[in-house]
Amino acid sequence: MSITGFAQLTQREVDENSVFSSDDLTLPVFVPESENDDDLGVQLALRADEKYDPFNFYGHAGWYFTDNAGVSGTNYLEDNLLKTNATLTYLPIISGNLYGEAAIRENTFRYNSNPELDFDSIDLGGGLVYVIRGLGDMSVFARYNYATYLDPHDGWGQFYENHSIQAGAYKSWILRRNHFVYASYMSDISFDADPGYAQRDDHSLTVGYRWTPAKKLRTDFYVRSSYLKYHERFRDDWNTSVGATVTYNLNRNFRLSSSVTYTNNQSNLDGGDYEVWMPGIQLGGIIQF
Repeated sequence: MSITGFAQLTQREVDENSVFSSDDLTLPVFVPESENDDDLGVQLALRADEKYDPFNFYGHAGWYFTDNAGVSGTNYLEDNLLKTNATLTYLPIISGNLYGEAAIRENTFRYNSNPELDFDSIDLGGGLVYVIRGLGDMSVFARYNYATYLDPHDGWGQFYENHSIQAGAYKSWILRRNHFVYASYMSDISFDADPGYAQRDDHSLTVGYRWTPAKKLRTDFYVRSSYLKYHERFRDDWNTSVGATVTYNLNRNFRLSSSVTYTNNQSNLDGGDYEVWMPGIQLGGIIQF
């Protein structure tokens, strides 16, 4: 992994642009999707009945274009990339409104013209989720997360790892039958990372809107703003992403979507500012059991 490729760690996997999907840990999937989501929005009330499925397997493959593959403020590299994701989540009911949570996720990134930027990432962790009924089913959570980044051209040798504690809350407001808004906050506090100069804390707020104009069609719009505090380099960044996604449900388990994301990063260090545009398409699926 080159220094240019390693620069991607200054922004957690810049193409994370999906809403309510397992490939974005800034919005943990604490509420399994259901066949009624297209009509009523995401169902936040988890109930202990025989139909509840605690395991969810998600997967997708997508093709994206980026105008800044190296995530650089000076050397813009246009490229196409293939990203795949596989995620397994487990959300058992512990008691009443308290749930356990565990997840493992693997992402692969393969660039067309700049293969030195290729990398894989693995996240795994778990914790607790509590649903506050009196606040409109607002979910609060705390969890441990381990992340590792691997170089596929060097025998999948590890070039970065991070241990962190994540905590936050999620709340949605249903406006009408086919659309709602939501807000999510998360703090990701790193307590051990190697190499240390890439270690940082991430405090992020996401606000989004989902509209379902037809039974099999939905649209998502979101804004995510993060404050990144690096541990060793006296570096502070403000990172803002704006995204839109259109999704068509092929059937209960598979969906096709197109998306576009714009990301702007402002840093107090020279060379830390950059912008990224990333449109793409992806095919994904979900299995509950």
